[in-house]
Amino acid sequence: MPLEWENSRILWLAFKASDLITQKYKWEKNAACQIWGLQNRLSFSELIAVGVASLLFAFLSVCVGQTTIVSEGFEGIFPGSWNVGDGNPNGSPSYWDKVDAAFGGQSPRSGNWKGYCAGIGYAGATNAPRYTNYMTAYMSRTINLSGYSRVNLRFWNLVPSIETGWDYCRVLLDSTVLWSNGVAIGNWTEVSTNLNAFAGTTRTLRFEFVSDSIINYEGWYLDDIEVTAGTAPIMEQFSSLTLTNYTGYVIDADALSNSPAYHRYALRVRAVFVAENFTPAPSNITYRLQYRLLNSAGVAFPIYETNGLTNVTYTYNLLTNANVGGGQRLTLTNFAAIRPAARLNPYDTYTIECRLFRGGIDTGLVCTDGPYQFFHFTNMVSGDAALNILTRLNSVQTNRIYMVNGAPNRSNFIFRVNFETHRYDNFGGVNMVTFYPLALEYTLFASNGVPVATKTNRVVLNLGSYSYQPGTSNSPGAVCADVQY
Repeated sequence: MPLEWENSRILWLAFKASDLITQKYKWEKNAACQIWGLQNRLSFSELIAVGVASLLFAFLSVCVGQTTIVSEGFEGIFPGSWNVGDGNPNGSPSYWDKVDAAFGGQSPRSGNWKGYCAGIGYAGATNAPRYTNYMTAYMSRTINLSGYSRVNLRFWNLVPSIETGWDYCRVLLDSTVLWSNGVAIGNWTEVSTNLNAFAGTTRTLRFEFVSDSIINYEGWYLDDIEVTAGTAPIMEQFSSLTLTNYTGYVIDADALSNSPAYHRYALRVRAVFVAENFTPAPSNITYRLQYRLLNSAGVAFPIYETNGLTNVTYTYNLLTNANVGGGQRLTLTNFAAIRPAARLNPYDTYTIECRLFRGGIDTGLVCTDGPYQFFHFTNMVSGDAALNILTRLNSVQTNRIYMVNGAPNRSNFIFRVNFETHRYDNFGGVNMVTFYPLALEYTLFASNGVPVATKTNRVVLNLGSYSYQPGTSNSPGAVCADVQY
């Protein structure tokens, strides 16, 4: 249906999608949308896109933590910045190289490649390799520890077999032996050592495998070598924050079911962070993860605390304990169920925030995930008499930016309206189709904000939808429409 007008003016138009006023229908939320300045044809969806871009900028995560000086997983070019060779002039040269997952008896600790002490010059076959005699295979590189006061070295190693007591593996910093081993290690094992005594200097890190003149076995593998630096005894860093059950809906009635498929009454969030101990001694730490749900303005939205009540800061707090060994880095995973204490607005966007506290002290680390939009159903009774329907007006577009009084087909605007309705009724019973009216109301305004009389200001649509969408977990029935009038 076209919108007709009578006078030549600068105009703007306001739209509202709403239900017909009647006692029979209960609507969760009326939809509203405005177009400001028809010459720009700025639709609601474009307004949302601008808001999302601003929100992403405002909620950039603060995840400052350790500094990685060396990271070698043998996935890229090797030797790269490493120097490799065999320091023993006797026998044939045999020294470090990267080998693939099929090489030897076990897969890499991570990725597709691992380092092997005799990757160049090994004896035997790829499925049963052996190191050779008279080896001093080394892999070394310079590490600059200037400007750091706390440094750790970590690596993962595997020794399927070795001539015990005669051949050995060792790690050195210049001529100082940091670690040595002469026995088999059957599984990938992490070695952590603190290098604080060498902080502020430039040193040479060296991995070395030594064999004698007789008898050889499989030898030494390395993977995931890291040298990290920090400025405090304990340092943390967020790895990720993820909303794991996003469907576009929050459904309060799911709290009535014990089935994991019906856990949409809360936002299920997974937080992963890393804690690193830059001291030689182990440390037992209590962490608190503080979650908030922020709207598009950055204001905390009401949510329930772990005790089922709300607090004045609208936060959800969880405690977790960690025992971090000296020089060790530990990855910790935390799961939260954030339940809104008020109805979420389908026109607003929401971002999940997680802040990390150590022993009651704010670490300054914040991570966010979002923004998200939700349709939030608060009805808790399956067979209540009212229709539980949520609506949202997404966009409105016009076919022209002007009107000409009296000109055929030019004295009106034709609009294309995109909207959606979502229904969740009788979710514990029979799924049935129900028809209901939806009214699109519109008003024409002059540039001074005064309404202009129009021949019509309402279009009533008769829509029909199922009570719900059946599935492993029943979902709301949805109607998405793109109409022109």
